[in-house]
Amino acid sequence: MPLHHHLAMQLDELGKSLERLGETLCADPAVITSHIGALQEIDRIAQMQFALSAVIAAENPRDACLKSPLERVRKLAHIDAIAA
Repeated sequence: MPLHHHLAMQLDELGKSLERLGETLCADPAVITSHIGALQEIDRIAQMQFALSAVIAAENPRDACLKSPLERVRKLAHIDAIAA
């Protein structure tokens, strides 16, 4: 398996770990009340990791960027096009 697929798998595993961490923290209403911004950031980081993983593992990374649900990742396709 190529290195980029292993890297994508690692990003997926880290994203899953972050999601589990967020779920654990959300089980405590006091944590939610006190740290809602941090919990949202954990979710945002996990979603970005999943999106980057999909791009790294894709046959056509530019197309994967353009199809990403995250605008921040879709913008990466334009950076690639400018650099080409």
